[in-house]
Amino acid sequence: MELEGNLLSAALSDALVFIFELILSAAFIFKRHKGFERLFFIFYSLVTFSAYNIFIQVVHDYNLPIARTALFKVPVFLNLYLLDIIALIACIIIFARVFLGRSKMHYMPSSSHGLMYQYYIRDVTLFFLSTVSFFLLIISDNLVDPASQLRPLRGLALGVFFGWMYFQLAHKINGYPKLYYVLTTFVILDSINILGELISAPYFGQYLWDRGGHKVLLVDQANFMLALCYLPLLFSWRRFGKSVSFFGWIILLALLYDYIKGLYFFIPLSIFLFVFVLFLSKGRIPKLFFSLTVPALLVGIMVLPNIFNDRAISGTRSIQLNAYLDYIEKNPPMAILGSGIGGMFPVYEETGDKGSIKEVDRKASSNNNFQVQFQIPFIYYYKIAGILGLGVVLFAFSYGLMYSMRIVKINLIGGYYVIVALIVGLLFPPFLNSDPNVVVYFLRISFMVSALSSIFLHENNRWFSSSTRPISK
Repeated sequence: MELEGNLLSAALSDALVFIFELILSAAFIFKRHKGFERLFFIFYSLVTFSAYNIFIQVVHDYNLPIARTALFKVPVFLNLYLLDIIALIACIIIFARVFLGRSKMHYMPSSSHGLMYQYYIRDVTLFFLSTVSFFLLIISDNLVDPASQLRPLRGLALGVFFGWMYFQLAHKINGYPKLYYVLTTFVILDSINILGELISAPYFGQYLWDRGGHKVLLVDQANFMLALCYLPLLFSWRRFGKSVSFFGWIILLALLYDYIKGLYFFIPLSIFLFVFVLFLSKGRIPKLFFSLTVPALLVGIMVLPNIFNDRAISGTRSIQLNAYLDYIEKNPPMAILGSGIGGMFPVYEETGDKGSIKEVDRKASSNNNFQVQFQIPFIYYYKIAGILGLGVVLFAFSYGLMYSMRIVKINLIGGYYVIVALIVGLLFPPFLNSDPNVVVYFLRISFMVSALSSIFLHENNRWFSSSTRPISK
């Protein structure tokens, strides 16, 4: 499959939009920031403006290189892409700096960056367990996909690279004015990104994916993680400014229109936040929080029947789950360690989800009855690392809950961000995700916890959102 005809014309138009996005963002960054901050936001915009998993069916199915996917899809050396090479070189430099004692990570308060460490160590542990089970499958002559097993190394490398950069950025934030300045930069860059996608999407017309009976508005599937970066700020618009809250609402509404599967996340998150705030406030729920959470929860419950009746969504998951449970029943030892990230299992029933398996992977497969894709949130951990993996995940989740209680004593919004990270980590492993934008956005959520904690640990002060009263010391 090649770019030709209307698809080529659309790709060229998108390339012009994409290049203009990069030029505009670079001009803004160079005018607003200096030194390390300038370098950080250049990398941030370059990665987040690009799309790894894209809502353009043909481009996604055949890994076609267009400007918006070039950073992740055009090989530079062997099977390594440009971002892979940058991340590997950065990891070598970072490890050398840490080994030589020249890194500034240790200057940050230990309680402020625990979330980044916790989830990275957890995902490394899961990868180790999945690798053990993967080699056991090879020894027992089961079908495996080595490329799928190795692909998460990209997420782990990017976790080190961007994690270190977020650490340095958080270290430079010494007060609320600086945090607001950095947040404003994020808002402007994200606005450029979203506006560019809105402009580019119509060019692809018939090639766009259908979601909820309509063509999508945005082309990057990772935008659901971007929405989560703004979700906690909706409850503190007076503190962080109306522009931040307004942009958060725009992203959330676009997500619900484009990515109806996001309701799988937002419904449990709304319930968890509701109970969390109810517990902390001892029954006195802030009016702003109540007015935002309850309507979202009610709308989500009303839409749930449509989701469960969509064979492309619920059908795919149920078929995969039943097929894998049958596979485990015939191979009981896999229940303990799982079948690894690259372990394949037989699926004999067709699903209605065209995006579950890329056409290029389907054609390259030697056995169409076996697949490696397993897209069920949380149960995915059972697939890759078995009961031991589920134990690791639940332990990390429990530890995270206790961590959130410590953070919330410093800052309620920081506690919200911890809860968002906990729910994300409960559904899927962010650092084992091959989509670079998922890693970058998850680290941004963790960065907000680090920044808020560092500020208020430094000032020895406690504050809540504008809709609640501070706790007296």
